[in-house]
Amino acid sequence: MKGFILAGGNGTRLYPITLETPKPLVTVHNVPVLSYLVDLYLNNGVDDIRINIQQKHSQNFEKWRNDCFPNKNIKFIIEPEPSGTFAPLTKTEQGWFSETIVVSNGDELKELDLKKMIDWHNQHNGLATIGLIKVENAKSYG
Repeated sequence: MKGFILAGGNGTRLYPITLETPKPLVTVHNVPVLSYLVDLYLNNGVDDIRINIQQKHSQNFEKWRNDCFPNKNIKFIIEPEPSGTFAPLTKTEQGWFSETIVVSNGDELKELDLKKMIDWHNQHNGLATIGLIKVENAKSYG
């Protein structure tokens, strides 16, 4: 199964930390947030992964991939500047969208049964399925 991770933003809400480290590579318990997400994908059968990133951070992400997931099918969609939330999806190779894909932001920590969500999506022949969570104050999420 295929997965796309949106990791090309500026991370302005975490300045000044993100002036040196791209937001998805900021660590929680010494593990980059992006690694938790890739592990979630891999543990749920998503093993063909594309991640959009900014050109200026490509060395950081290459090092991350080489250190954390050297033998996994993870490719980068590199942009000179952020192009918006879903524009990076249009920049992957032709034919890649031949099946259901899981899309996620690259700065999220989450626990969910991704297989169950994918099964639900397939059973309902949906064009898109969105996973949401209810919070008291959504303003803190941007």
